[in-house]
Amino acid sequence: MKSTRIIGVKVSPELSDATQLQQILTLYGNIIRTRLGLNEEVDEQGNRYGIILLELAGDTEQFNLLQQRLTALDGVVVKSMEF
Repeated sequence: MKSTRIIGVKVSPELSDATQLQQILTLYGNIIRTRLGLNEEVDEQGNRYGIILLELAGDTEQFNLLQQRLTALDGVVVKSMEF
């Protein structure tokens, strides 16, 4: 079933190898319609983090696989909504 999902990816400094994140995003590039990087933020403790918003279109099974791979990375938090 075709669907649209928006994923927010919070990337903290604990992510030791940003190339892993980029490789996953490249692997699933066929379902990523829009990719938007937001300005770096600072939390209450002074830690810096980045936010990437992804608009996905296609199969929900592929969405779930992408989210699982992103969530498995240390220093990455994923939140989503589906339409």
